[in-house]
Amino acid sequence: MGDCPLLSHQSDGTLKKPLRVMESSIKLAHGNGGLENRELIEEIFFKSFKNQLLNGEDSAFIEGGKLAFTTDSFTVSPIFFNGGDIGKISICGTCNDIAMAGGKPKYLTCSVIVEEGFSRLSWRGLSRVIGQKEVGYKWVAGGWLARGITKGWSLKRAQVGLRTF
Repeated sequence: MGDCPLLSHQSDGTLKKPLRVMESSIKLAHGNGGLENRELIEEIFFKSFKNQLLNGEDSAFIEGGKLAFTTDSFTVSPIFFNGGDIGKISICGTCNDIAMAGGKPKYLTCSVIVEEGFSRLSWRGLSRVIGQKEVGYKWVAGGWLARGITKGWSLKRAQVGLRTF
């Protein structure tokens, strides 16, 4: 089941915009980038993190508007698939967030949570993809840890870009 819209009427009998009641637990639909995702972000994160720079977009301009900043997380199964892998998706995703905000990708971080027992050969392959310089960014920080619950890889990215307009 999704969110439950509640209909209410104005004093003249016309319908008000439906209200939505958030479910009590997180569902996969909350991560789809759609309405459920937006409502979850507004209900939880915006209320907790409210400040003058938080604009509700994938990126924010900081340092007087000179720098564009974004962060994202990526999980996919399988991590290698026809046409790409989690590394390529993560690079394209964070670079796209910066570009769509009007910035040019410049500096990137990478944080990896890897499943215990994951193949070193596969990790090397993903690291080569993630380390490519085709977009013009530079790696400036990163970290990783091994856990027994990720079902492969979980990749988290943050990126800073220069404003282009």
